[in-house]
Amino acid sequence: MHDGPVAPQGWSRSPRGTSEVFVSNVIGVGPDGEYALIGGQCAHCGRAMFPLRDMCMHCQAPDPDPMPLDGDGVVYSYTVIRQAAPGFSVPYVLASVDLAAGVRIIGQVKAQPADVTIGTAVQLKVEPIGEDSRGRRVIGYRFHVSEEGRA
Repeated sequence: MHDGPVAPQGWSRSPRGTSEVFVSNVIGVGPDGEYALIGGQCAHCGRAMFPLRDMCMHCQAPDPDPMPLDGDGVVYSYTVIRQAAPGFSVPYVLASVDLAAGVRIIGQVKAQPADVTIGTAVQLKVEPIGEDSRGRRVIGYRFHVSEEGRA
């Protein structure tokens, strides 16, 4: 069983500096200093998952291996949020995205609602998404419409 957040070998679960904070414990820093989401891959059945869990959600084998998730995906479904909590600009797009790694995750698409449809090609980015009350950069993830995804 995993004892807290695990990262792939050579990765860190800590921000690059004290002026940054992660939005959640699903983000890691690679050996190259770049951020990525941390998912998992089962050593028994080979399927990917997000977030990393103590056991495979597909075959229940224990201790999946941590793996970085990045890159291209396709919008499976989406909605346009038109009313939100204070601090969030509306409208914005929230989408369920199928990543090439074989997982489906939910996240914001940084695009105008008219630019997103089911099947739109997107790219996962782990990047600054704002500042916290102490002035630190908040690192989170969201999707950007890929060039090939634009009509």
